[in-house]
Amino acid sequence: MDAIRTLPAEAGRRCPRKQVLARLRQLVWACVPVLLCLLPLRSHALESVSVQLSWSHQFQFAGYYVALARGHYRAEGFDVELRAGGFGSADPKDAVMLGRAEFGVTNSDLAVSRMAGKPLVALAAVLQESALVWMAQRPPGDDRTGLRAPSGKDLARLARGRVAWRGDLDRQAELVLPLDAVGVNLRQLSQSIPPDPVDQFVAGQIDLMAGYRTNELLDLKRRGHPVSVIELDRSVPGFYSEILFTSQALAERSPQRIERFRRATLRGWQEAFDDIEGTARMIQRLYATQHSVDQLVAEGREMERLSRRDDIELGHMSRSHWERVAAQQVRLGLAPADGLGRIDGLLWGPHSEPVQLLPDPMRVALTGVVAALWLTVFGLWRIAAKGRAEVERLQQAQARQGDDDLRFQFLMDVAPFPVLMFGIRDGQVSYANERAIGALGLVNGTAQWLIHDSLPALRPGGDLMQRLQSSRILRDVELERPGVGAEAAHWSLLTMRAVEYEGKPCAFAAAVDITLRKRAEIELTLLSAQRGRIIEEVEQLQAKLRDASVRDPLTGLFNRRYLDATLRRELHRAHREGRPLSLMVVDADHFKRVNDHYGHAGGDEVLRQIARVLQDSHRSEDVVCRFGGEEFVVVLPGSDLTFAAERAESLRRMVESLAIPTDGGFAHITISIGVTATWPGDDADKLFKRADAAVYEAKRSGRNRVVVFSAAAPDEAPTHLAPAGGAMSDPGLGGGT
Repeated sequence: MDAIRTLPAEAGRRCPRKQVLARLRQLVWACVPVLLCLLPLRSHALESVSVQLSWSHQFQFAGYYVALARGHYRAEGFDVELRAGGFGSADPKDAVMLGRAEFGVTNSDLAVSRMAGKPLVALAAVLQESALVWMAQRPPGDDRTGLRAPSGKDLARLARGRVAWRGDLDRQAELVLPLDAVGVNLRQLSQSIPPDPVDQFVAGQIDLMAGYRTNELLDLKRRGHPVSVIELDRSVPGFYSEILFTSQALAERSPQRIERFRRATLRGWQEAFDDIEGTARMIQRLYATQHSVDQLVAEGREMERLSRRDDIELGHMSRSHWERVAAQQVRLGLAPADGLGRIDGLLWGPHSEPVQLLPDPMRVALTGVVAALWLTVFGLWRIAAKGRAEVERLQQAQARQGDDDLRFQFLMDVAPFPVLMFGIRDGQVSYANERAIGALGLVNGTAQWLIHDSLPALRPGGDLMQRLQSSRILRDVELERPGVGAEAAHWSLLTMRAVEYEGKPCAFAAAVDITLRKRAEIELTLLSAQRGRIIEEVEQLQAKLRDASVRDPLTGLFNRRYLDATLRRELHRAHREGRPLSLMVVDADHFKRVNDHYGHAGGDEVLRQIARVLQDSHRSEDVVCRFGGEEFVVVLPGSDLTFAAERAESLRRMVESLAIPTDGGFAHITISIGVTATWPGDDADKLFKRADAAVYEAKRSGRNRVVVFSAAAPDEAPTHLAPAGGAMSDPGLGGGT
């Protein structure tokens, strides 16, 4: 099998197989976040978290094993990895602080770390009393049965002898407190770190040994070796142990996530204590094969005893208890004097308040020095043992190199989305998997592929390539591959990262085909535009219909329906504002003769020409209507009688001068106009009644004239109109023009 099936022939000859695979392996690990961002995520995907244990696998962590085996973590949405601890492994507190694990397990020294400025939060304490104790040799001649604590004098003597412990003694208050009570300073102790302290204790080579009730003490009991256990004074608060904790940042950012994990863990512990023997068999089979089931059962029973105190619930912690523990740690010099001010926020829950902690520089420096000294001593002890293991590991890694190459090749070739790499400066494709060949339209078998032949937007020197070189990564770039011939266009969503490959800048890209989505968007846009045009046409039609309902079809003037509504409105406004309003009624003279002589078509054209004269001469506020037949009405808001009369005379003269072309020759027509104005208390009927009376008088007086109704009183009868001759008369003025 070729190392990369999709490399062009010439490119394959230029890039040796091993070099290409080695480069691609580095690029894949560098671009894993890019690839993962493009994988579709299911709504019910489990969240991966890790727990850093404080020691190797044993009953000490039974609750986590049960929660994992019985699916409690999975039910809460977690995929949990349990990382065993021990000498040479990461300290759980450091692992959580550095983000290498989300959760950890430790003892009451968590308060020391909190007071030293590390923002850690305790979630649950499995043990209400610490299992860590001092175990001393029985004095010579003491053959009493049971566990007997030595006297203070004997303890001081033993502490000046051969003492064995592991870990940081200056962080374990439950060990420092008994020594402090008899005046023993930690610097007076001579530490011994034997490979098997229990064997040497039984052999009498160790006088005082630190160990766990659940481990070393049980081992001594099984061997029948007499031992004295140093118990803490009952007035001293018990030290929590096997504490589940996390970082303050995670607790504040995801409180529901923390509660779900805590709930699943405590459920696992409850079930582990309810069935200690069954849990021990499971642990011996899956995790701690070096221990017997009896050992694990004994450890589990002792832990179950230490987890109960005053019938409180499993995992319980209280703020006041933590404060008493912290006070003891400060008094013993294990924490800085001002550390009590930082203890707030250690206990997670509704009563804990997050506090921004700042590390004490002196404490950090001292811790660094102690850690450096301890690591130096421990490192020298481990060099010889680790040397051979390191050599073997390197040999195994070299042997696995070929397998790694195949795995990376397989990962790239079968990726469920297009993956490719091309030069930023020349656009030459140096790698493309099968999905990329199909999705981007690359032609297999050619000596050279250029990415911009398929995706013009990725042309070297273009805007996208310049942005990629400056920002190093571009996400969700939408690109179109134009169609060729009958083939339709395709769209892809690319995420690209700038990398160095064979000494030249390249783009490592992964794509998602969004062609179906884009086609749907285009269809939706077209439908939306079509809908807009239809709506516009409907609105135009509705406007025409509304206009047709108030327009006269022959002349285009407003009709009587519109006049009735408008005249009432204008009259109301004139009365309200105290403004004048005049009305003209225009009637064509001898119109029946016009119809008889020129026909109905000629008559219609005469009416249209009269309407044109009235329309062309009106003001914007005037209302010109065809009232019916050969009769027209003009409403003049804001015009007094004098202005209206002059206007009417002007209209009469313009109509009189018309020569209207018809099929039977040029027609001539004259009009009679009655003019009146509003009086107080007028309504539309009264106004029309006076205007009609004026028109009647004009007709009676010979037609082709303007008659103004201007009697002194609005109730006087029309018979008072008496035009004085001429084209326009005003009986109220006593004469006409």
